[in-house]
Amino acid sequence: MISFFSLFWIFFALFAVIGATRGRTKEFIVALSAIVGIFLNLLLETYVPFYRDLMLTAYPTTLFIMRTGILLAVVIMGFVTPSLPQVILRAQEIRPVGRLRNLFWGTALGALNGYLIIGSILFYLNSAGYPFPFMLAPDPSLPGGEMTLNMIAKLPPAVLTPPGIYFVLVIAFVIVIGAFI
Repeated sequence: MISFFSLFWIFFALFAVIGATRGRTKEFIVALSAIVGIFLNLLLETYVPFYRDLMLTAYPTTLFIMRTGILLAVVIMGFVTPSLPQVILRAQEIRPVGRLRNLFWGTALGALNGYLIIGSILFYLNSAGYPFPFMLAPDPSLPGGEMTLNMIAKLPPAVLTPPGIYFVLVIAFVIVIGAFI
């Protein structure tokens, strides 16, 4: 059996490799999509009475599926969206320094996406109480259990709470606007 701590780091590395192959522009759009997905879950659960009441009375499995579904729907839209500033990216790929810079930032943003996406899914799984019969909650007495419990407090939905998530969204959109000017 694999611990959630190990699973998180495996997916973190996998997303970093994916980011290196896709490039910084596409990975930035996915990072922005993940932040918007986390924000949308927070927004719906806080300010939409029907949705908030539904989440309070939902079964843990439904709670996990709804939160993860919203996050993945927004992230998938970010993955399939074509990269908009392609002209800038192609001009930099001609030079070796541009390719190396694109590889570095693609890897870094891919790792950030792994943290945002997989970390959020694991956080939602923990907050639903590990509702699936084939999963066990982390046990602090077992190897890796204490690290997993410490990691849960550092996952994106626990860190990106108001007002911090508002600042993160504004900064990300300022960067997007700056890319188009």
